[in-house]
Amino acid sequence: MAQRLAKQPMSEGFVLWDRGYNLGAMRLFIFKAENSPPFQLGPCLDGIAHLCARMGEAADANENFGYAAEKYSMIQQPVLGKVMTIKGIEATEGAEKALAALDDLLKEHDPERKAPEMAESKTKMNLGRAYQYRAELLLGAERFAEAEADARLATYCPQEKPGKEGDRTFLAHYTLGCALAGQ
Repeated sequence: MAQRLAKQPMSEGFVLWDRGYNLGAMRLFIFKAENSPPFQLGPCLDGIAHLCARMGEAADANENFGYAAEKYSMIQQPVLGKVMTIKGIEATEGAEKALAALDDLLKEHDPERKAPEMAESKTKMNLGRAYQYRAELLLGAERFAEAEADARLATYCPQEKPGKEGDRTFLAHYTLGCALAGQ
């Protein structure tokens, strides 16, 4: 079974996750992580960490976010690595500390808030995830106008190849809708 699950595309784990089958998705990500090359290990650990956080396992989530951050940094995606570190902060210390750390990250990498105009597509995609995450945090704090602005920036930062494993840009559109509904 482990070998069969390791051969499944990672996108199946996201489908299970989206349908609420958290443990099934986690099992697929774990087996995938055991047999994946380094460039796929980051997204596997990322998925495991998110599922741990979703199930209320803050310590495990923080640990896996840390592992994901290491793998993303190793494959030259430092922005995404820092986002994972910040998600670990949220899991253990709360949303306010995570929001402050995320603000610092975005000021460092996108001081003029022009993510859609960034030249390098990998950086643009990772900034999109950072803006989408910030919009989620702002929604939780009921700061709907700011959440809308960040979600709009995130919708302009899709992955280079739509449909690629791990492509979660629809979350930015969903977050944008939630922000508009909140207003």
